[in-house]
Amino acid sequence: MWIFHIALALGAVATLLFFIGLTRGAVEAIRDSDKTSDENETAEDGGYAWTAIGAIVASSATVTLAGISPIFIYLGPLLAIGSAAGIGIAFLVGDRR
Repeated sequence: MWIFHIALALGAVATLLFFIGLTRGAVEAIRDSDKTSDENETAEDGGYAWTAIGAIVASSATVTLAGISPIFIYLGPLLAIGSAAGIGIAFLVGDRR
């Protein structure tokens, strides 16, 4: 039962981070929507390739480990909680370049 409480606490923190970040990102998008930009402007590479590769490796390992032992079934929800927290943090950090 203790793992449920840990997942619940982590989920609550991730949800809070996600909604705070989402709110901040939406407000910034609305604020910047009236600004004009050059249509030929290209977006710089965000450098998220390694993060995406890491996410694929982690999810593949989770599926593999869940087939080996039932205890690893808890990794899936923990990865989902981590993804929600990561998205919230990404909204909060924004584009600081």
